[in-house]
Amino acid sequence: MRVPKTDRQKKLLAALATYELRKAPKGVGLKTAIVARDLGLVEIEMDGRIPSYRLTKAGRTERFKEWSYSDDPATD
Repeated sequence: MRVPKTDRQKKLLAALATYELRKAPKGVGLKTAIVARDLGLVEIEMDGRIPSYRLTKAGRTERFKEWSYSDDPATD
């Protein structure tokens, strides 16, 4: 699976815990979290109007994997 490696997604994965629900860090919006959910990296649960997030198994793997950045999509 090709995972887009944006700074906001990296920040979201770094801030989340494996088993307990947490809020997203400042600077990470719902759109970023929805993209991460669609990629299978996080689970989203709504507590009233405030979303909480938890890492999935794929999210834990991606969190601890080396993040490599490339400006050339042909090299991915």
